Amino acid sequence: MPVSIRHHTLLKYFADHFSSAVFKKLISNASVLLSGGLLVSLLGVVSVVLVARQLGPETFGIFALLTSTVLVVDRLVNFQSWQAVVRYGSKLHKDGDPMPRNFEAIVSAHSWLFFL
Repeated sequence: MPVSIRHHTLLKYFADHFSSAVFKKLISNASVLLSGGLLVSLLGVVSVVLVARQLGPETFGIFALLTSTVLVVDRLVNFQSWQAVVRYGSKLHKDGDPMPRNFEAIVSAHSWLFFL
């Protein structure tokens, strides 16, 4: 297939798919998520600047060390057990297979641990 025909076919494919309602909805939702994340980051920077000005250099340094320690401990202790439930639960539940009884107990225990 010559390059010009392949290029034209590819352009037609993208033009058809990018004009669909699903793609427009995808772009709309992605822009909402992106702008929300940008706003959260901007507010985070503003809050750090305000806290730093109020506390002064020495006290802000202590505050930064405490905040960093809490974040490191959170990363070490937070196991995110929901990932195991999703990964292994989907392997247990194949198309048409009934869910094993022990999987219900695992999901129930995970729910209780999540809310504690």
